[in-house]
Amino acid sequence: MLEKIVRWRHDHRVDFTDSEANAIQPMAKMNLVGDAIHNFVDGVLIAGSFLTDPILGVTTAFAIIAHEIPQEIGDVGALIYGGFSPKKAVLYNFYCSLTVVVGAIFTLFLSQIAESSLVFLLPIAAGGFIYIAATDMIPALHEHSTLHNLFGQTAILASGIAFMQSIIIFEQFLLP
Repeated sequence: MLEKIVRWRHDHRVDFTDSEANAIQPMAKMNLVGDAIHNFVDGVLIAGSFLTDPILGVTTAFAIIAHEIPQEIGDVGALIYGGFSPKKAVLYNFYCSLTVVVGAIFTLFLSQIAESSLVFLLPIAAGGFIYIAATDMIPALHEHSTLHNLFGQTAILASGIAFMQSIIIFEQFLLP
């Protein structure tokens, strides 16, 4: 439903000007919405883990920071690919990142409600990113299907998996 709202446009004209053809793609707008929800959930997770145990809070914050760095770089790339200028892509991505603070404040003030809301927020955030990847990002990767690009895409995917696995291993050493 959100994508239908983002893509909705009421116009009876068939011809488009060059500026309309180069407009911001709905995929980029969806990425911003999904990233804002994802960062809100990250804020809930960080604050909730600190409320549970300070060591768990530090571990969770480190893990979230570690996965956010490559994700946010990818989000900026997706925004640029979707039609934003590099400057606007970084700026809008930064604005979306601020929802982590909103999520943390939400959790600290309403810890009982925030904890129970994770059951609903996590699938929404995860599903949003899976949807964006499946409908917009993966088809865009197929446009660049040379052998060189295939190796690069595979290496980046493998690096992300290895990086996330290293966080799990590091967490086992940190927690008693």
